[in-house]
Formats: sequence, C-alpha cells, structure tokens
Amino acid sequence: MICLRVFLRALLGLVLALCLGRVSAARLDLPQGFQFQALGPGVAYLEDPMGLWTLADVLRRPDPQWAHNPSDVPTLGYSQSAFWFKFAMKNRGPGGLSTLLEIAYPMLNHVNLYVIQGGGTVWSYPMGSGQAVAQRPYPHRNFVVPIDLAHDEEVEVLLRVQTTSSIQVPIMAWSPQAFLIQDNIINILYGAYLGLVVIMFAYNLKLLIGTGDRNYLYYICWVTGMAGFVMCVHGLSLQYLWPGQVHLNDRALVLLVIGICSSAMMFSVHFLDVHVAMPQRLKWMHAVLLVNAGLAVGSFLFPYSTMIRLAIVSTVIITAAIGQMSIQRWMQGYRPARYFAISFALVLLGGVAMSLSKFGLIPRSVWTEHSVTLGSALEIVLLNLALADRYNGERQARERAQSDLFDWQQKHNDMLEAKVAQRTKELELANWQLQQYVNRMARLQMGSELGATLIHELRQPLAAIQSFAQGAVTMMRTALDADRLERVLGRIVDTSKKGNVMLDRMRAFLTQDNESFQPFDLHDSVREALVWLRPTCQQEGVVLDVLDADATPLWAQGDGVLAQQVIVNLLRNAVDAMIAAPSDPRRITVTTFSDSVFAHCRVTDTGPGLPDQAQDQLFESCFTTKPNGMGIGLKLSRSIAREMRGDLTMEPASVGASFLFSIPLAKHAVSNVSAF
Repeated sequence: MICLRVFLRALLGLVLALCLGRVSAARLDLPQGFQFQALGPGVAYLEDPMGLWTLADVLRRPDPQWAHNPSDVPTLGYSQSAFWFKFAMKNRGPGGLSTLLEIAYPMLNHVNLYVIQGGGTVWSYPMGSGQAVAQRPYPHRNFVVPIDLAHDEEVEVLLRVQTTSSIQVPIMAWSPQAFLIQDNIINILYGAYLGLVVIMFAYNLKLLIGTGDRNYLYYICWVTGMAGFVMCVHGLSLQYLWPGQVHLNDRALVLLVIGICSSAMMFSVHFLDVHVAMPQRLKWMHAVLLVNAGLAVGSFLFPYSTMIRLAIVSTVIITAAIGQMSIQRWMQGYRPARYFAISFALVLLGGVAMSLSKFGLIPRSVWTEHSVTLGSALEIVLLNLALADRYNGERQARERAQSDLFDWQQKHNDMLEAKVAQRTKELELANWQLQQYVNRMARLQMGSELGATLIHELRQPLAAIQSFAQGAVTMMRTALDADRLERVLGRIVDTSKKGNVMLDRMRAFLTQDNESFQPFDLHDSVREALVWLRPTCQQEGVVLDVLDADATPLWAQGDGVLAQQVIVNLLRNAVDAMIAAPSDPRRITVTTFSDSVFAHCRVTDTGPGLPDQAQDQLFESCFTTKPNGMGIGLKLSRSIAREMRGDLTMEPASVGASFLFSIPLAKHAVSNVSAF
C-alpha cells in the first residue's frame, strides 16, 4: 500500500515536471512592514516511506521527485512515512527583517526545521510534541522559529515531519508584534472557553448534588471531556498538563474522544427520554457503549493512528445518530429537544469538518481547526439552556400536578365537609330522636316503678270518697240534714279532684315534651306542695318555715305540676326522716332564690342526715333508707329536674340533710331570694 502511494505521487511529480519544466519551491516574499503571510499552494513535498533520509539525502533528490501541494495547507492524512517540505523566504524590504515562522499544529510528534542561507550555512531546529515547550526555539504551544533576514536576502527552508497523528502542516510567517497580538487574542479566547467550562462544571455539580438528576452527571462528563479534547488538540495539555509526554497525550486524546461519545450518548438517552419515546434504540445504544469500551482498551494496545481513526468514525456516527434522535423528539413536541438538536447540529458540523480535514478530504483552515472548540462552546451554552428548560418544564409540570392535586383535594375536602356536615346533622337529628326516645322510655320505666306508689297514693282518696259516699247514703236514709250533706258531697268532689290531679301529674310526666314547657311561678309550686304536707307536719310536730304570701313571683321555665311533685317528694322525705329518728327541734326550711341562669329551691331539715356511704347511691333506682320505702322518689325527682334542663343535688349540711332543686329561669324572670 505504501509503495503504491509512493509510486502514484512520484508519477504525479513526473507529470508536473514534464508540464512545468522543473518543480520549483514556493517562496514567501516579505515586504517591509509586513504583518502576516501564509504559505499556500506550491509548497513542494517529498515522502520518505522508511523515514531514514537525512538532509543531505533530501538535497540530492532531483526536482522531479518533489510534488506540489495543491491546497492552502499541506494535508496528507494519516501515514507512518516521514515527509519533507521545502520553500523559500525572501526579504523585499529596504532593511533587515525579523520574522517568526510558525507551524500551527502542535500534534506533530517530530518536527525538524532547516534554514539554508545563501552562503551554505545551515541552521537546524529540532522540535516536536515530545519536546518540552521551554526547550523549543520559541516557547509556544505551536512550533515557532525566529528567522532574521538581511536586505534582499533569500533563504531556503526544509521541514521534516513524522507523526502518528494527521499530517497537517500549516506554515505561516509573522512579524513579532503581529504574532504577539494574535496569540494574546487566542489565549483570551481559550481562557474564556475554559472559564465557561469551569463555570458550567461548578454550576451543574451543584445542581447534581442538589437534585440527584443523572443528566447533570452526564453533562459534567461531557463538558469536561470536550475541554480536555480542546486542550489536547491545540497543545495546551502538552504545554501545561504533561509537557513532553507525547504517548500520554495521544492516549488521552483517544480516551477523551471515546468518553465524549459515551457521555453524550448517555446524556441524550436520559435527557430525551429515549427509554420511553424510542425504546427500540436502547439495544443499539448499549452495543455502542460496548464498542467504545473496546476502543478504550484498544487505545493502550494499538497504535494511535489506528485508534484515533476508529474513534473519529465512532464520533461521527454517534453524533449523527444523536442529532437524528433529537430532531425526531423535537418533531414529537418535546420542547427541550429543540436546544438539544441545535447544539448537536453545531457539534456535528464541527466534528465532521475537523474529521474530514484530518483525513485530508477537505482543506485545513482556521475554521476547521477550531470548529470543535467553537461548536462545543455554543453547545455548552445551549445544552445548559436545554437543561434549564427541561428543569423548568418538569418544575412547571410538578407545579401543575400539585395545583391539580390541591384543587382535587380541595374539591374532595369540600365534598367531604359537606357530607360530614350533612351526616352530622343527620346524626344530631338521630341523636335528638334517640334522646327523646330514651327520655320517653325512662319516663315509662319510671311510671312503671311509680305504679305501686300511685296505688298507695290513690288508695287514701278512694277510701275517703267511699267513706264520704257511705255517710251521705246513711244521712239520706235517716234524718236528712241538707247543709251537712252538702259538705260531705263537697268533700267527695274535692277528694276526687285531688285524685285526678295526681293522675294528671303521672300523665304529664309520661307524655311531657320540652317544647310544651311554659313559664311558671316557682313560689306557687312551693305553696301547693305545702298544702299537701302541712296537715302531716302539724300532726307530727314539724315546723315549716313558709314563704310570705306577698312574695315577688320567681318565674321559671318548665312545668309547675312536675316542679310541685319534686318539692312534695323532698318535703315528704324530710318529714319521714324526722319521724323515723326523733329529733328536737323538728324543722323544715324551704328557701327560693335565683342567679343569672337558674331559679333554685333549697329544702333543708334538722333530721339525722345520711351516712357518707349512702350519699353516693341516693339517686339510684330502688335505693332507700326507709323501712317501707321503694327507692324511686329521688330518682324520679332528679329525672323530672333534668327533663326540665335543671338538676337535683344533695348539698353538704352540718345538721340533717339539704337538697337543691334548680330550674332554668324564664326569659322575663327577675332574680328574687325569699326564705320559707
């Protein structure tokens, strides 16, 4: 293959020699005050397949063996041969001229420059990427040689290049001042690029730590790889990171290219949601990762020239595939894909342009050489915008979801509150109905318990009615005394009325409804109760402290008949207690008073009182301290009091017993305290 290439180039040189007469090297004519000139087409070159020729061997080669470079920059692709280039430089100015000759491709491994003056003096400048920058003729990342030309002096320059990288030899002549100006500009641009990389690295590292999103990890690897690639290609790594370590630089370049491809692919898969939108691509992506892993291992085993070609081919294929996926996702309506597609289009163009120039398929220029740098800088910015747009989209989606969830929760909370309110009303109604039922059942139960008492209570008026009726019959059979008969019949009527009143009390208690409660004078109820108990008290020697007849009414809300029944029960219990255990004096005091809420009636006696253990059971059913008692009086009385939303309690007393009967005040009631 090498022999065929040498033969074709020699044949081309022979044809040119026959057409042009002889091959003449290009010449740089440098006028006085020049700033910059590039040596374009016309540079003669010669291939040394074995790389063994010396300067003397090359000078003895006849002109027909030299070929002309047809492009602006000599670009011969990847080759193991050594190449010799020759051209001339002439000072056209009126005085001496200082120039800087630059070979602006720092990836060349071995560079030897020879300057031959007219008198035969030869100046040799050995250089190459393996040489430290400080040891070069001019300390610079590129290969720069200072050449001084006297007035009208012409020198011949021969350049030997041998490298494992692409053979590209951009040759330019500068004035020292112009070189420093353009070098400062380029350094500023490189500094701005690396500063952008550092800023994006730190910013996305913070986002990675804060969010845990793997997209930021792949983006960091991608940006770092691109920065390392730019530093390797443009000689910054050899100048600052590992001076003179050519093989390390070559391996690092291959690994960086592979790493950029892999991180770019992983970033695109996660960023574009390929696993959801295009799951069929995942197997292909996994296969590419395995291939890249093999290339990474191969970079330590095989020559750089072979591995960099494979890495470049992989880069072009992966970049094109990712660009296609991003466009497809953009067409599917995925918003962040637009930034992604544009950034990859820039990288695609830059990568393809640089790759084609390395293979010698297109001419090398400043644009092709810096296309990856420029494209990656724009890509870094656009991808960061894409990440920000994706993050904002996800945040907005989360906010919409949270808003929808909040609205849904609010709606369901409102519905639940409405249901709870409705259910609460239903439960309150059911509870009220249940309470009414319970109260009615309690009254019915109390009525059944009161049946025996009613029998006992009704037996006395019925016996009186029978006795009075029998006396009236006897009087009618004997001597008729009209006045006396009228009194007897009146007693019958009064007694029957009292029996009816007692029945009315029972019926009222069993059927009473709270809504039928009306204002009544508690003093009247007390007076009526005293009428019932006064004869018994007089008979047993019990003194009653009674209310003055002209006392101010004490209006309470409830049922006067039921209130009278409670007071009668309290008075009767007091009388029975003093009869069972004789005491001196025998006195019952009834006191009425009111506060801001209730009307109260207190009944106290001077009897023996109640033992402490009995006080806790007073209001229980069937509990009594009387020998012939049934144990329903106090329970019935408390039930009546609570039915009227009041209460009946026992109070501490130094002598005897004291009970307090409380009923809610009527709305128009006036506080009044009276003593009985």
